[in-house]
Amino acid sequence: MQTIGSSAAGYLCLCFFLEFPTPTRLSQPARWLKQGYGWVTLFLGLLSVTNFTVRLASFEATHWLHTVPLVNELLSARIITLWIGLASPFGLYFDRRRTQTPEQARRLKVFTVGSAVGVIPVLLLILATYTFKLNAEDYPWLYVLPIALFPLFPLSFAYVVVRHRVLGIQQILRSGVRYLFVSRGVIVLECLVFYFLARYLVFPLVLWGHSLIGQRPTLFSLSLWMVATGSAFFGLAFFINPRLQKTIDRRFFREAYKVQQVLSDLAASVRQATNIDEMLRRVAATVDAALHVKTIGFLLHPSLLGSPAETITNGTPPMLRGFACRFGPNTSGIVESELSFPLTSPLIARLRREPEPFDLEPESTDGIPYGKHPTLRRLDSHLLIPLVSGDNLLGVFSLGPKLSGEPYTSEDKALLMTVAESVALRLDNAQLVRRLTAEATLRRELEIAREMQQRLLPSAPPRLPGLDVVGVSFPANDVGGDYYDFLRLDMYRLAVAIGDVAGHGISSGLLMALAKGGLHNQVRSDTDPSAVMAAMNQLIAVSGSRRDLMTLTYCVIDTATQTIAMANAGHPPAYHYHADTGLVEAIEHGAYPLGVRRHSHYPTRCLTYRPGDTVVFYTDGLIEARNAAGEVFGFERLETLLAHHGNGSAAALQTAILTALRAFLGDLTAEDDVTLVILHFT
Repeated sequence: MQTIGSSAAGYLCLCFFLEFPTPTRLSQPARWLKQGYGWVTLFLGLLSVTNFTVRLASFEATHWLHTVPLVNELLSARIITLWIGLASPFGLYFDRRRTQTPEQARRLKVFTVGSAVGVIPVLLLILATYTFKLNAEDYPWLYVLPIALFPLFPLSFAYVVVRHRVLGIQQILRSGVRYLFVSRGVIVLECLVFYFLARYLVFPLVLWGHSLIGQRPTLFSLSLWMVATGSAFFGLAFFINPRLQKTIDRRFFREAYKVQQVLSDLAASVRQATNIDEMLRRVAATVDAALHVKTIGFLLHPSLLGSPAETITNGTPPMLRGFACRFGPNTSGIVESELSFPLTSPLIARLRREPEPFDLEPESTDGIPYGKHPTLRRLDSHLLIPLVSGDNLLGVFSLGPKLSGEPYTSEDKALLMTVAESVALRLDNAQLVRRLTAEATLRRELEIAREMQQRLLPSAPPRLPGLDVVGVSFPANDVGGDYYDFLRLDMYRLAVAIGDVAGHGISSGLLMALAKGGLHNQVRSDTDPSAVMAAMNQLIAVSGSRRDLMTLTYCVIDTATQTIAMANAGHPPAYHYHADTGLVEAIEHGAYPLGVRRHSHYPTRCLTYRPGDTVVFYTDGLIEARNAAGEVFGFERLETLLAHHGNGSAAALQTAILTALRAFLGDLTAEDDVTLVILHFT
């Protein structure tokens, strides 16, 4: 082990530092020199192993080998090759052309000094032992200082590369051989640890054990001990390496990502896109920055590409069409276009039927060879994410293998599904906008936008035992800024949200769509009202302009404990009708609207209810509605209606409020959007 390791260490060290973090000026012109160095190292290593084997055989064989011409000189020359390899880190400092700033040069100097302090004593020890024929057993103190200082070499490497990332961790991730060296460097260190344990712990214990029983160790017994020790170390490495590599990849080589930050970056990036292709390229770049994927592709429905829905003609089925962005060494952002996939494929039918992340394998459980289509081979598809809006499959989001070699985790898939939902919404919006432009009328544009907004609102109220829920929204214009939503958390809990985006029109509708996507994403990870409101505030503040504000009330109803946990961001107070007393209570609880202050705090208020109680949420369009005389509908009218009809069903109370509003307005219409959400507890 010592002979083979010392022969290969120099060559591996030289190869690593000629390529890390980028090829040096010596890489290309001296390729033949590196190859020659490798062959010389291999030859001298084999010669050293032969010498070691002959020494085990007999004294006569050893004497004969050393009488062969040039054998002694070649065995001595092995130290020269080892010196060249171990001294290669110092070439980094002299090749400072690869650093971009004085700060990088300074940190590179730190690495060089650490390498010098750690490696030079080892080089001097090797020179001394070969020159003066020093025996380790006779001079053990010679090994203390080199062994004690050698860890400075890997520690300085870790300090510069991992801690300060001066040499570009992302570049390591995206460069095949260099990433292989770094990610497998732990195995090299592991081998060194095993060697020192075997050489200075196990082997001395074996010799000591033989001395206790008064026997000399034989070649056979030593061989058995070597096999047993090697097997034990191999089994230990086989157990810990997968876990160790996973930890290294997660904590050092893959940038940690926050879902909310990725969504904010995505929103800020795609807002600058002028067409679908540019938007998808920006999406690919954002996803690659978080997950480091080799290939990211998009296959879209033909209606998104400006062509009408295709039909089967002359035996040719309608096709999904798209492109792929490739990432990695020397290929970052390169686009492969003119990709197509049949819309009638069983794979598309499965993704439409089960809109979940699909791990692509050569053979699926139902026997369909999904992975054998030429397009999927060109994409190197490992994971497919459907782009779904409502019941429509707008396309497929394809991801190749991660550059780290790790599989996609559940956390990765949750992020990708959130991104896919956001992309699908934007594609749906883009599809609607394309239809608007084709019609070339403002009225048609607003009608389509209203259709888009209505799809974002719940199609039907949820059903929970002990809870009667209704919701309704009437935009003042064709496209409004009001929003409400129901999210069923489990069989006993329901999340309710109601909000009002400042202004009207398509811009408000788009901000409303962004808020819906952000809310659904946040609720997946944390349902606490304060946490949800804080995340929504960050999303609106980062993604919108200074004029993009939104009021929002978010609450979680627990029918098992009969409690309501609520947070409010500048929204009008809800009303609570108490069935046992007949009193109507305004739930005064609020803070700044979303987007006003980036670090606002939204405390949670908890209250209880009894069967027969009713809670009403509304937007300011209801209480600020004006009739022909200039009077406002006001809080008092709403309180009176709730006091008279609060003990009835939610639908009956909704009808009473809307009937009273229509009678109050007469022939006029409300100037602002009117939205109602009513909860009646049975």
